[in-house]
Amino acid sequence: MDGAQFAKMLSDKHLFELNRMEYKYSTVSVKEFAELLRQNFAQPLPLTDFSGNKLFYLPNLAQISTNGMKQLLSVPVSGQNFGLSAMTEEIYATFQIESIGTVKSYAQIRLQTLAENEVSRQ
Repeated sequence: MDGAQFAKMLSDKHLFELNRMEYKYSTVSVKEFAELLRQNFAQPLPLTDFSGNKLFYLPNLAQISTNGMKQLLSVPVSGQNFGLSAMTEEIYATFQIESIGTVKSYAQIRLQTLAENEVSRQ
């Protein structure tokens, strides 16, 4: 990838919307761009996504303060899994917006099942 295209992609207002970037540039260019960012600029986080891939962030673009990062990576004091309850609320809200009939406990049960399956795989 040449420097001009890299600079243009880096300054694109849809930098974090890869599907939009693929329409504007080619899929191959976006993959190459993402790999260059990961190799040269991104900092790894001690987190993985749902597929087990390591997560990275761009410190110059994210501008996360040290206190904010500590809070995000700390274990909740109450022992309750904040991520699970936040995802449950988000899924339930999405179902309500989309007018999909469900109960909140369904989303929570589904997420707990997925989490248990993930733990058993490890």
